Amino acid sequence: MKRFRPAKSVDEERDSVEAAVPSCTKYCTKWAWKIFEDWQLSRKNKVAIEETTALRFDNLSSVHDLDSVKLEELSVESLNFWLSKFVQEVAKKNGE
Repeated sequence: MKRFRPAKSVDEERDSVEAAVPSCTKYCTKWAWKIFEDWQLSRKNKVAIEETTALRFDNLSSVHDLDSVKLEELSVESLNFWLSKFVQEVAKKNGE
């Protein structure tokens, strides 16, 4: 009996990782991503440097503007900044 299996191919590895994520998590992630993108498109001010904030961000010039890059391409600083705004502004469809 061999202790270790042969290395997996890229496709086998991708399938293994995909299968490890529960379908509910996939659904919720897709749902949240869509809401963020809807917010991103509908937000009037998309320029970080023009945004007022009570939170401390050392260098707003390093934060990407909201319309200049896709969510998955945002830097850590940009993601922190814009997610803090999103969480404060997101609401149910009925406005609650």
